[in-house]
Formats: sequence, structure tokens, C-alpha cells
Amino acid sequence: VSIAIASNVYRCYKGLDSFKDHAYPDLKVIGGLYLNPNQVVASANSGIENIQDIKGKHFAVASAGSSVYNEAEAHLTTAGMKFPDDMIQNGSIDGAWIMAGAPASAVTQALTSGAHLVPIDDNLMKELKAKYPWYTSYTIKAGTYPNQDKDIQTSAIKMVMFCRGDLPDDVVYQLTK
Repeated sequence: VSIAIASNVYRCYKGLDSFKDHAYPDLKVIGGLYLNPNQVVASANSGIENIQDIKGKHFAVASAGSSVYNEAEAHLTTAGMKFPDDMIQNGSIDGAWIMAGAPASAVTQALTSGAHLVPIDDNLMKELKAKYPWYTSYTIKAGTYPNQDKDIQTSAIKMVMFCRGDLPDDVVYQLTK
């Protein structure tokens, strides 16, 4: 039994991306837990107001192969960018991609010092949902963070608990009752 973001579970089940040649079709989802939103944070002087503005900026997206890196890659390539070529990933940063439940302390700290959240617009959300079945729209409500006076639309992925298909039903029941 384990917990992961639904996109990784889907890729494992289907044998996609890092799970190529290692599909595990006997994987079973026990239940959905909570939504894990993508939070795109930009510094006050970055000039980043939408996802497309990230191109050419100093932008932190986590280490290659991580869930957060994969999230940034999915969003930015869907927005028409060449990832990671269209951004600079070292030096002083203009922004960061954070995937965490809201409120997240890293986002609180950034917004306290003048940064802002970058929304994911309706068109990009529509394209993401068409390309990747695990995405859903998510609203970070106004006031979730210091200096955040309006709702911010972003994307999120459900965290799921999953197991191998041969785990007996009575054990699954005992875990979830």
C-alpha cells in the first residue's frame, strides 16, 4: 500500500514515461485522498503574470524526474514552450513551481515578501485536461495567503492510496473502515 499523485499511478498502470516497459496493470486504487494543487509563484519584479511569461526567466522547477519537474514540463510544453530550454534554471530566481497543499509554507513566505501567484488560464486548463486525464481545475481562494486578494485558478491532481491487485479485499477493508 502506498500514496502517490494520480498521474504517477496512471503512468505506472499504463507503462508510460519513466514506467515504459514496466506497466503494472494489476495496480488498484483504494481511494482518492485530497487534491494537490500546482502553485506557480513569481517575484514582484519578474514580469511573470501568466504561464507564457515564464519563457526565458530564472525559474525553479525541482530536480529532473521529480513529480514537480514533471508537472512543470506538462504545463509549459502544453503552453507551447520548449522545456527546459525556454527557461533558465539557476541563479537568482524570478519564480518557482510548487506542488503542495494550500496553504504551503514556501508560498506563504514568498507572498509575504511581495511575490504573487500566477493563474493558469481557461485555455491552458482545457488543453491540459484533454492531453492528461488526471488534471482538474482548482481554485486557491482569496485570502489563503498573505497579500492574496483574489481567487487564483490553477490545476491539481488527486493524491491516491493504491495497492497491488493481489492484496486481499478484507485487508483493504480493514485499512479503510
